[in-house]
Amino acid sequence: MDAKQEAEFAKKVELFTQLATYAETNKDAIAMVSAIKMLDQLPFDGIVKPGQPEKGGDRFDRATMVKQAKEYSVGDAEALAVITKFQDVPKKIAVRGYYYYHYVCYWYYVCGRYSCRWVCR
Repeated sequence: MDAKQEAEFAKKVELFTQLATYAETNKDAIAMVSAIKMLDQLPFDGIVKPGQPEKGGDRFDRATMVKQAKEYSVGDAEALAVITKFQDVPKKIAVRGYYYYHYVCYWYYVCGRYSCRWVCR
């Protein structure tokens, strides 16, 4: 991955993390579905949650996010119907596999003296 790609992915990871964190904090099933859709468009199988260690920390991954969305949608048949559509891994991801075309990358938030940024390792 070159520097331009990494910078572009860092922006998308930042937006994804904000949305997924919002969905998790507010127990919002539809926001979680939107975050799942964003994750499906990124070439990573998961992203480390803010404040977690780079290796072994809690992370956002598709299976966990789908499970959370189902929990958040209890009693809302319409939301559950939308989540059911996202339950299965999309064909474009299932066919190519996470480790063949997805980067093996741990995204985590690093803060320096003057700013913070997302880093892929």
